[in-house]
Amino acid sequence: MTNYRHFVAAFSKLDSNEDLSEFIAQHRLSTAGLDQKGGTQVYQIVGGRIEGAAVVVTHRWYDPSGPFQNEPDIAKAELDVDGQRVASVSWTDR
Repeated sequence: MTNYRHFVAAFSKLDSNEDLSEFIAQHRLSTAGLDQKGGTQVYQIVGGRIEGAAVVVTHRWYDPSGPFQNEPDIAKAELDVDGQRVASVSWTDR
């Protein structure tokens, strides 16, 4: 069983799509029962339970570029526990 503090600490260290994928697999999070209609900029929404608490991770992206600019997209992952945002991380989407 995963300890809640370790779960949040591990989430807070994520800095790539690969890290997030490994985190999701390691903690057996899934899309089962979750609405995936989080908007056009949402890659995925996954969830599960940690120490009896409902956890949901939303992985999204946004484009920081303005007109006539070509900057890399930014990926962002947000962690909600029992409906409250407890952590978010972001990185350049490679």
